[in-house]
Amino acid sequence: KFIRKKAKVPLSKLTTIYNGVDLSCFSPLSNQEREKMMEELSISRFDHTIGTIARLTTQKGLSYLLKAFQLLRKDFPNSCLLIVGKGSQEERLKRLSETLGISSCVKFLGFREDAWKILDLMDVFVLPSLWEGMPNVILEAQALGKPVVATWVGGSREIIIDGENGFLVPPYDWWSLAQSVRRLLDSPSLREKFGEKGKKLMNEKFTIGKMVETTENLYQELIEKKILSLRQ
Repeated sequence: KFIRKKAKVPLSKLTTIYNGVDLSCFSPLSNQEREKMMEELSISRFDHTIGTIARLTTQKGLSYLLKAFQLLRKDFPNSCLLIVGKGSQEERLKRLSETLGISSCVKFLGFREDAWKILDLMDVFVLPSLWEGMPNVILEAQALGKPVVATWVGGSREIIIDGENGFLVPPYDWWSLAQSVRRLLDSPSLREKFGEKGKKLMNEKFTIGKMVETTENLYQELIEKKILSLRQ
């Protein structure tokens, strides 16, 4: 849609090839690994862990996640929020967490090479972006069987089927964001259901093998068209 609108390329010349994730890179932590990492991050005392992995920029809408978490703390006072990533908004977001009175339960973890391990600790993964392309991090969350709450922007709408393998909410709307996360924290069975369905969709549409196969098919189709045109 973006290319058709901005570059005026006709639909007949457009093909969508989805990003793929190498599932072999995402295996759940063992109980021992999980306990060790929770101790390292000082989150063992919390009952619920919500989190995101993102560049700390305006685009990612993290101020709305902090406001949503403040609302969630009223019902889940023993919960924590993990924010993995670096960016220009880091100090502003830290000040906001202090203003909202939630800084003791929000962990700004910076850039991490082992971000997928922290992702595996999360009960719910949240991506509150104001705009997006195709967010690989949602695919990675689903590869680990995590339920996802995201805003209905960009490619997120093609990964998340609202109410089936996650929840989609309007951007800028921290109240709706909090309500959707609350529903998941209230229901372990719903978290499990969304996680399983998300992983199933991942295996069907968004693996690295599927991406390579689709790319190869496109090249083959174009080569055959070129050969046919030369023969004519």
